[in-house]
Amino acid sequence: QFQQRTILFPLDKSTHYDKYLKIVLEDLPTIDERLLNFIENKYPRRLQSIRRISESRNVRKIYSNHIFPILSDDSQWSTKSDAILIVYVIFIYKDLYSPQPDHFANEMKTLKNTLIIKTRQDKKWLDRQYYYDGRDKRIVKPDELEDMMEDPSGSIDEELLNRIHGSMIGMALGDALGAHVEFRTHAYLVKHPVTDFQEDEARGLKKGQSTDATSMALCLANSLIARRHFNPYDQLVRYKWWYKNGYMTSTGRCFDIGENTSQSFDEFQRRQESLAKDHQIPLEQLDFLSDYHLLANFNVDCSKIGAAGNGALMRLAPVPLFFHKWPIHAVEFSGRSGQITHGDPKAYDACRYYGALIVATLRGESKEQLLDNEFYVKHKPWFNGKRLHTDIEAIAKGSYKQRQGYDGGIRGNGYIVNTLQAALWAFWADENNFEKGVLAAVNLGDDTDTTAAIYGQLAGVYYGFKKLPENWRDQVYAKDFIKCVSKWIVYEGNQWQPEEPTHSTQQSKINQKTN
Repeated sequence: QFQQRTILFPLDKSTHYDKYLKIVLEDLPTIDERLLNFIENKYPRRLQSIRRISESRNVRKIYSNHIFPILSDDSQWSTKSDAILIVYVIFIYKDLYSPQPDHFANEMKTLKNTLIIKTRQDKKWLDRQYYYDGRDKRIVKPDELEDMMEDPSGSIDEELLNRIHGSMIGMALGDALGAHVEFRTHAYLVKHPVTDFQEDEARGLKKGQSTDATSMALCLANSLIARRHFNPYDQLVRYKWWYKNGYMTSTGRCFDIGENTSQSFDEFQRRQESLAKDHQIPLEQLDFLSDYHLLANFNVDCSKIGAAGNGALMRLAPVPLFFHKWPIHAVEFSGRSGQITHGDPKAYDACRYYGALIVATLRGESKEQLLDNEFYVKHKPWFNGKRLHTDIEAIAKGSYKQRQGYDGGIRGNGYIVNTLQAALWAFWADENNFEKGVLAAVNLGDDTDTTAAIYGQLAGVYYGFKKLPENWRDQVYAKDFIKCVSKWIVYEGNQWQPEEPTHSTQQSKINQKTN
């Protein structure tokens, strides 16, 4: 909440805020009386001049003489830190836009867009990049972006990184191991079991290259990192880039997409075009919207009724990995991440339950606790009063514990309920051995890559990157890209805090009990 005469500077909990205060004092002298004592102690020489500026301040003059020239010159605003741009946003909103919204609407919109662009430019590798060759262009693939990437500047918990990196690589391993036998029957795989990576000549996949599960998970991870929050609109934008442009693919093109998923992305694009027409927005700006009201009113649930494919679950991991410190939010966001493309309640609840398992793993629970038939009951507060669908609750109670595996009814097909059951069966039966579990998931047959990728999300976070088979780890496509993304999930996830006070209060109680 901003009151009149409040100083405008961002607080970053990872650093001492007097650092940012000093930046603001040097860049935009807009001071609140409540901070003068602090300034007097820290910067006594500045106090007299600060008081004089504050008393004689003319907000229009500050804008016209200081801020506007900077925003009008790309060479100037692009050099400003995010902290300073945030200061400008709040300054214009409080002192210019709020008193006279009609007069300063354009300035506010320009400034918010500038901030979004500046933030995106900090990590260009998160967005679409193209190689141009004369008149032709092609998408830059993840492995080709590795030299462009930078690690977070702050410190990172190495054990947490080991777990999160393990989940992301575990997913990619399962995806790549099952790619060349996708839709093969169980009977075929009994005779020709998968034991290692193989090429897929029909789709042009080399050993270790991944398919749609890993591509969509990277789209989701990139959105969380870029937006530093759960933003379904931005997630759909990146999925659309994957679908239409080959963004985050291992081959430069989307070659493996389910019917429910493609239908949802087509519907999303139709709604974008309708939004552009209604609000006179240029089409090229649709993927970079920052207007809060437009985004809040945009319906991101693009699925047809009853869509319950496993595509919602195969990309899930980045969400619970990012939000694991806040289980209620992690579980709800897990469900929402699937719901935007798969509208059946079973898809929503499958993602919530599996997300809860990943969160519990990161919070130190044992395999015995994860596979406890009472896991859902014991973690019910995480589900925030929303009961699981009966089909998903049956799985949570242990229906996957079938010693005969396939002969006991376990199926790795495209139905999300069956895939969830199959992935958990492989985790339950793997004898604490990732290699055994992931190959068991693949050799169930049918949707081999997806089942194994979903297994890899949970098993990878449980065993950690260091315990995954080294010879496989080294062959994973874009392994350095995935490692860097994992670091950013750790870093940005650690910074994130919820905005909703009701959930936050309940969440604090959960954190206290857990810790």
